[in-house]
Amino acid sequence: MKNSVVVVAAAAFDDNKMEFEGLKVPTATFLSSLKSTIEEVRNVATIVSKFANVFNDLRVTNAVNDCLDLLDYSADELSLTISATENPNAKEKFSTGNRRSDLKTWLSAALGNQDTCQDGFDGTNSFVKNIIGDQQHLLLLERDS
Repeated sequence: MKNSVVVVAAAAFDDNKMEFEGLKVPTATFLSSLKSTIEEVRNVATIVSKFANVFNDLRVTNAVNDCLDLLDYSADELSLTISATENPNAKEKFSTGNRRSDLKTWLSAALGNQDTCQDGFDGTNSFVKNIIGDQQHLLLLERDS
């Protein structure tokens, strides 16, 4: 996923295309990217979870645990985005009823979780932040090389 472009929030959509601040993407491509991203988030969580109770530094341990929670939230937010995209007329349990607003909120939250996760390691000498930075690619649309 290194050859990717970050998508921040959905601006408009119809049944066949998603538009992201000027970038139009077929809905199928958008959904595929979200599913790949969820898989990446879960892979990162698996890697990070191995460090959950390894450090004698309480701050790093807390940062790892917070990061695991944030990764879980991101997977949930991306799953909600998939559900709302696949079923535009369905009533979501966590929906406001404004699909556009919901998509923006969920995508923005998932992207913000990545930054918050990495920020938790600021001021530490932990290599975990680098692992997260190298592995975590949220809300990316793959491009053919």
